[in-house]
Amino acid sequence: MSIEKEKISSLQLMALIFFSMSGSVGVFYSGSIAGNNMWLAYIAGFAAALFLVWIVIKLYSYYPGKNLIEINQCIYGPLWGKIVSLLYVWYFFHLASMMLHNYAAYISTVMLRYTPSDVLILCTLAMSAYMVRNGAEVMGRCAVNLLPLILLTFLLILTTISNEIELEALLPIMDIPARDFIRACFQTLIYPFGEIIIFLMLFPFLKDQNKLGSSIVWGMSLGMANIVVLTLLAITVLQALGGIFTYPVHAMIIRIDIADIITRVDILGASAGLLLGIIKITVLYYAATLGAAQLLKLPSYTSIVLPIGLLLFDLSILQFPDASSSFNFHALIYPYYAMLFEVFLPALTLLLALARKKILGRAAEIYRGKEI
Repeated sequence: MSIEKEKISSLQLMALIFFSMSGSVGVFYSGSIAGNNMWLAYIAGFAAALFLVWIVIKLYSYYPGKNLIEINQCIYGPLWGKIVSLLYVWYFFHLASMMLHNYAAYISTVMLRYTPSDVLILCTLAMSAYMVRNGAEVMGRCAVNLLPLILLTFLLILTTISNEIELEALLPIMDIPARDFIRACFQTLIYPFGEIIIFLMLFPFLKDQNKLGSSIVWGMSLGMANIVVLTLLAITVLQALGGIFTYPVHAMIIRIDIADIITRVDILGASAGLLLGIIKITVLYYAATLGAAQLLKLPSYTSIVLPIGLLLFDLSILQFPDASSSFNFHALIYPYYAMLFEVFLPALTLLLALARKKILGRAAEIYRGKEI
């Protein structure tokens, strides 16, 4: 299938962004840094990410119809454009492998304790590979079809856990050192909100380009609301115990028990978390595959879906010996590593695009002056 034929609606793009923003809420939790102020850190991180959204939209407006790989080629030239694009392909690939590893660890811990992680990774990859091979439209349709199920599960959790909420757990507000709060805000800016850069690979496929900005803002806003509410619930239900759990959101959901009738809602919560993760992994898998195909100048990306999937399988197994190593990397190293791709390179690319536009504008004025 030719990559040029892919088309997605504004609703599909919004759903994909929502899934990607929400796809880590159950797997990663930075509450130990900001404590009961983590919900404020997510809001602050989202507010800061709006500047990154502006950078991404502005950059795309200078090169409409081109994805991130093509924009890099235009701005950095043939050689450096390939180098920068190769770095981004690695970033998409590496993040997808980390997500695979972490979701396999999550599911094997909370649901399928006797299932080897390798099997869980392979099953997840098989589902993602199917969607990637069938294109962005299939990814978008899956996200839109699953969105009501995710929202219904979210509402069920919210209504059934309400009797466990202790609002006093939110107090006192901002009782931590400013350095810790800023660090938590930085982490939330990078993960997940800064990952909007990934969608520069999908923007050209949007049918109605006029709805690009609204799709991004709505998708990110819904994702932020989902994360903030679940974080608030985890804080107010688990209270001081939240910091001892590996997966606080799951630990919060497992406490739901209404008259011994409504129980084991944690299965629904874990299933919803798995679906969020699969869509996010698929978006990253697709971006890495499409980018690699463009760098290799292939007529279609479908021929390398399987090879890249096998490489993802290998890296997801080999890179971390256990879940704690993954958590440590995510908390201590990943924010600074990802900052290169989510903040520094987009800002540099936009500055170069502005300079290029200004230089070309002056050259055009000089040329017109000579003609007169």
